[in-house]
Amino acid sequence: MTRANRGVCRAIAVGAGFLMALLPLLTHGLGLGPIKVNSALNENLDAEIEFTSVTDQELKDLQIGLAPVAAFQAVGIEKTPQLSAIQFKVSRRPDGRPYLHVTTRFPYAEPYLHLLLQAEWRVGSSVGRLRREYTALIDPPFLTASKP
Repeated sequence: MTRANRGVCRAIAVGAGFLMALLPLLTHGLGLGPIKVNSALNENLDAEIEFTSVTDQELKDLQIGLAPVAAFQAVGIEKTPQLSAIQFKVSRRPDGRPYLHVTTRFPYAEPYLHLLLQAEWRVGSSVGRLRREYTALIDPPFLTASKP
């Protein structure tokens, strides 16, 4: 290989490396943070999940809910009847940041919440899907009353 050919190969390799480094900046991906439960046992469920990464375009076509039964079975989680009462809604904080509000209209009587969440969105012709498992302990009312 001549010296000129090595220079061309090196330039191509550097250019390809540069493009690969930029690739994560060009892709979109919705991210979900941990769950924070704001309610006590035997109260209507009130919890929040922060979006760690989301664009307005992703939020526009976002469909979020429980994963299908087959997905629950695949990861070894029981899909209890109480889980079907959970509602998911994208809300915004006073500063405009979006978060996922997780609620029920009925008291949640299980001492723990164990669910598999599924989010699907579309950006242009790209489709994304995210499944995330959440487990949270729900404290009895006498323990949550002492929290600030």
